[in-house]
Amino acid sequence: MTAWTRTRDAVHVRGGSVRPIARWICSVAIASSVSISAAAQSASPLPNAEEFIAHVRAHLRSDEDLQRQYTYLERRQRIRVSKLGKVHLDDTRLFEVYPSPERGQTYRRLLSIDDHPLSPDDLHRRDEARQKLLADRSLIRARETPAERASRERTEAQARQEQQEIVDDVFRTYALKPTDRDLIDGRRAIVIEVTPRPGATVRSQLGKYFSKVHGRAWVGEDDFQVMKVELQAAEDILVGWGLLARIHKGSQFSIERRRINNEVWLPSSMRISLAGRSLLLRSFRVDALTEFFDYRKFTVDAREDYRLPAK
Repeated sequence: MTAWTRTRDAVHVRGGSVRPIARWICSVAIASSVSISAAAQSASPLPNAEEFIAHVRAHLRSDEDLQRQYTYLERRQRIRVSKLGKVHLDDTRLFEVYPSPERGQTYRRLLSIDDHPLSPDDLHRRDEARQKLLADRSLIRARETPAERASRERTEAQARQEQQEIVDDVFRTYALKPTDRDLIDGRRAIVIEVTPRPGATVRSQLGKYFSKVHGRAWVGEDDFQVMKVELQAAEDILVGWGLLARIHKGSQFSIERRRINNEVWLPSSMRISLAGRSLLLRSFRVDALTEFFDYRKFTVDAREDYRLPAK
């Protein structure tokens, strides 16, 4: 098997597949993006809003695309919904994430549940199943007809277009206004007010929720990279026309990013604090944290590789 070449991240920060709400937060973070003393803030004017936002947009890259260049650890508190509609926090799981150049094929290698490591036999069984899946997919790809290849490429292009529409909908929906300066981990940041525009038209499925939240983003003044985003529901948000859930006004969503290997900004943590009602009118309140850490850059010649535990 082809080996990974991985360089340990020099900056260790405490922290998936990204679910719809998480994708929404990340999209706003991508697109929109202790305190300096009053005297320092007044020393220079805030940047021109239009020019600054144009620079931010010019530097945009999807976090999903960036994370494909790294393996990393992800610690996630799972939110579960029972058959009777009860929403609650479940166990905490630690994954070693091996991104794939193909969308939807990332391997999230489960390492532990509630700090209890999986047994070597369990890891070995899961890893072998993954290797078999890769081998099967390679065989299918080798036998792919021109028509099948064209169909797959259309599907992949559609997925990329849908992701771009989400980002574009952020700019269609929100007025992004620099309002202040701040320091984040010693780095200068411009605070951006994120406010929905009345009557904005969106094209993506997630875009229909954008007008229901507002908040702030912290963007690097020197490199135009999003450092932190905090959003809050300005009104109740209906999921599935209210049949599946109603997320109450005041629910909060946040994401923080850190500079990795002194070359790229990647997610370090994401928090979802929700209150609402699920189907069957069950009230719920959950506060779930996902952490991303121990990023390691890699190159892959052919396929992923990891050491299978000895049996």
